[in-house]
Amino acid sequence: MASFWAVGSINNSKREIAAFFAHATHETGRKKYFGRGPLQITWNYNYGPAGKSIGFDGLNSPETVANNPVMAFKTALWFWRTSSLQSKLLSQGFSATIRAINGGECSGKKPKAVRAQVTYYTNYCKQFRFAPGRNLYC
Repeated sequence: MASFWAVGSINNSKREIAAFFAHATHETGRKKYFGRGPLQITWNYNYGPAGKSIGFDGLNSPETVANNPVMAFKTALWFWRTSSLQSKLLSQGFSATIRAINGGECSGKKPKAVRAQVTYYTNYCKQFRFAPGRNLYC
């Protein structure tokens, strides 16, 4: 597995950091909270492996992600890496990360949610002073 935030050019690393921050900002800024953590993982097929990998009982105590900010971000980073979001971002563009994290938002039924994520991403890209790349919208 490739190193987190350290693949290819400095712009690729910045692009990945901006994408992660954009999704974390989008997910934690919602009024409705269906999952837990900055990328809001759901279902036992995520909580079990995440807990085993980073050191908490994800199946019996999934609320750990909501109650412990360090575990919340470790879980988000775990999901980013195990879902190959770095590879998707660099090969397919930001839209591929939206599709992987919130596939339903790419159905055309939630254009505001997609626009919000793209806005967060492009704002982070501007702060890091680089172009966001291609395929921003799904």
